[in-house]
Amino acid sequence: MRKIRMISLLLALCLLSGLLTGCAKEAEKPAAPEEAAAEETTVQEALPEPEPEPEEPSLYTPEKGQWGSYADLYEAVLIDEPNGMPLSKMTAPVAQMLDLDQNGVPELAIYYGVTTAGETLDVFTIEDGTVKRLGDEVSWNDFRNAEDRRDIPAIDTPISWDIVLTDSTYLYLDARILPFDWDYGAFSARLDEKTGEAFWMLTARTGNGLADDGCTYDETGTYWCFETVDGKIKPVKRKAFGLQWDDSQPYLGYSVYPNSEPVEVTADLSCAVAVNGESSKEITESFVAEREAAYPELAAAPEESRRVSLSAGSDLEAVLLAKRYLRSFHETPTEDDLQITARTALCKFFNPAGRDRALYLNRFLAGENAEQAILDYYADFSDVLTQDCLDTWMAARTPLKYDKLLKESNCRTEVQNVTLEEYQRYDDAVTYSFTVTMVLYDFDANEQPEKTVTGQIQVGTTENLVRKLSIDDGQNWID
Repeated sequence: MRKIRMISLLLALCLLSGLLTGCAKEAEKPAAPEEAAAEETTVQEALPEPEPEPEEPSLYTPEKGQWGSYADLYEAVLIDEPNGMPLSKMTAPVAQMLDLDQNGVPELAIYYGVTTAGETLDVFTIEDGTVKRLGDEVSWNDFRNAEDRRDIPAIDTPISWDIVLTDSTYLYLDARILPFDWDYGAFSARLDEKTGEAFWMLTARTGNGLADDGCTYDETGTYWCFETVDGKIKPVKRKAFGLQWDDSQPYLGYSVYPNSEPVEVTADLSCAVAVNGESSKEITESFVAEREAAYPELAAAPEESRRVSLSAGSDLEAVLLAKRYLRSFHETPTEDDLQITARTALCKFFNPAGRDRALYLNRFLAGENAEQAILDYYADFSDVLTQDCLDTWMAARTPLKYDKLLKESNCRTEVQNVTLEEYQRYDDAVTYSFTVTMVLYDFDANEQPEKTVTGQIQVGTTENLVRKLSIDDGQNWID
């Protein structure tokens, strides 16, 4: 009897085990095709694949060294003495090398001021291996005597370039036309919102706007792009944005100062009435907003085509700055390139005049946002020094402490000559012994003694930047 019970219990356990196994197998059965598809759809809806971001149109960007030969030609024709550009006579000159018509051949734009209210723009291109000007005559001929004027051939174009370039007031100066628009009169990389096209744009004044009572009023803003037609670079008018004219008070002039009062312009100067500074600001902001909506700035603008300041404290430094900018397009720095970098850095070091360094020095000494003033002061050297060298100078307050002594002594220095002699060469750097000759302008004593300073300067052969600078003991060029 006991055996029968045990057998019954075992049979019950086996039956229960079979039922459980059947349930498990039922749970492991694959879903029907319709159910699987539904499940997959649910997963896809929950985790959608990210859409690729559209690439922004870009302008022609040269590979390192690709523009080097063009830059060398510009340097030989436009910079080298004795017939180079009179950079030291120009107010705040700025250079920009860019491919306006996107044909692989770069143009060179030189912006500068003649007077506080007169700015100009010269543009050059290379055609058949020859540097040619865009326009009837280079503007810097105004600085020369008749016998010294440069005769650079002009390109043959279907439209006069002077229509485009005349009165293109430059952004860094006392802009009387659009004083609150920092891209006015300069080339900037733009995007056409309608077509998606990337292009270089020049905002210029053409002077062929509304006519009233015998006067022609300025159109305010004409936007030009550029293309190649039959192998010739040609400006193409993209759009002109005019003002909302008030017939009862025709508008011609702007005031540079936002809070200035309205000023009557006499009849012998114009036929219009100048408005006050606040009106100028409002009109300009409206004008710029319309332009930015239609042609916003291109985020992917070529870094190689940035505008570079050539403002200098001496004739020598201005030439060196221009040469160094053009030689930045070389693929590998040459020995001459390294020496130009060393000489440029020494000119910057001993030439505090001709830049905003004095402004930042005064702010620092007055305690006006001193931390930012220091950063702005040393930004003047960032293009010729390695970051380690720049940090060392900032920590030692070099050359700020010398600028401070010059200011307290009411003196100014101007470098006349820099000579270099190789001192030691390494695998990745070269050290030169230098001699700097300068004039010390002592305004209190009304004297101009000549001073000489010696030392060593080291330039990295790969990055072409100054790594170290030391001045020999016992050097004093301020007293």
